[in-house]
Amino acid sequence: MERFDSTQMAKNLSISVVQFILQIGVGFVLTPILINTFGVSSFGIIRLATSTTLYVGILSKSFSAAVDRFFIIELQKGNTSEANKVLNTALFINLGFFLFSLPIITLISLNAEKIFSIPHQDISGAHFLFLVVQLNFFLNIFTSPFYSPATANNRVDIISYIDIVNKTLNLSLSIIVSLFFSSSIGNLGYVQIILGIVNFVLIVSTGYRFAPFLKLHFKYFNKEKARSLLKMSFWLLLDVIGTIIFLNSDVIFANLLFGAVIAGQFSALLPVVSMLRGIGNIVNRNIIPLIYKLYSEAQYKKLEIVLLISTKISSLIMGIISGLVLIYSEDLLYLWLGESFEGLGLLMFLLLLPWCFTLAMGPVHTMRRAYNRIRIPTIILIVASILNVSFIFIL
Repeated sequence: MERFDSTQMAKNLSISVVQFILQIGVGFVLTPILINTFGVSSFGIIRLATSTTLYVGILSKSFSAAVDRFFIIELQKGNTSEANKVLNTALFINLGFFLFSLPIITLISLNAEKIFSIPHQDISGAHFLFLVVQLNFFLNIFTSPFYSPATANNRVDIISYIDIVNKTLNLSLSIIVSLFFSSSIGNLGYVQIILGIVNFVLIVSTGYRFAPFLKLHFKYFNKEKARSLLKMSFWLLLDVIGTIIFLNSDVIFANLLFGAVIAGQFSALLPVVSMLRGIGNIVNRNIIPLIYKLYSEAQYKKLEIVLLISTKISSLIMGIISGLVLIYSEDLLYLWLGESFEGLGLLMFLLLLPWCFTLAMGPVHTMRRAYNRIRIPTIILIVASILNVSFIFIL
């Protein structure tokens, strides 16, 4: 395994900052272009469909946390054969999940207008867009274990490079489709197809680069590894469900309760939320390899120091940036999206306020996963998610 030195950590952090800046740029540049090209109501449908890519990130990273934990521990012990079994077991679990879910996602995608409020002119395009996004959803879940070798070798910068390529392509191709092709939202589905193929090739090739011993075959599927992964992943899965409901149910209920126009206005604010979440993840994602490594080596004193320092850094960064965004929310909306969105400053304030506190605790969540102590925090999250949905209906 590669060294966990300060030079590599600094490189990981710097590339993560570039990745974050690009993420902000994509959200802020693409949102007004899509609104002007397709209209507010159609934009709401686009965000509704592509919001499942947020689920991909949450779901794949949560399952990868279990894979990373067992994979890194096996590598630390020098058991490459056992590490190979961990990856194969994870891949076949994901494949089974995809085959089970394929009929369901096809049925939902082809009947989207019966579930959501979709303008008549967007129905056919929405069918295609929903289906492609859902397929990309499961393709990303399947390939997510291939990230583990890079994480185990502390090459978070490689993972960031892949995301930078993905975001750059997304921005470029979406602008081309919006400006030079017909105004059907279905054309954005072709962008998703290209992104899915490129992402698949880059992730798989990265996995083999850092794990040349990797051999894919069903004979390497191990029932004992599967039980260990699924035992940890059961609570991670509940954590994912709670996170999805807690973070991304708003736009769905905005569409169901108030229609496509209100959902479109609501969706326009989500890039700001994503920006704040991206800031919170910069520190957290760069200490994941170090935390797993120190835990696997039983260096608990160093773990305590890393946790304290990283939490203080996260709290300081989140407090300053989120405070500035909250104070100038109305001015930001006016300059970014125009006068018609200026009145949504209070809504942006309410959306962002909880993140001032929760995102600062990212290192703590990583630590509990390293110790495989996730049951109680997950139960709390599920309860909070149920309350979130209840308050949406009550208010």
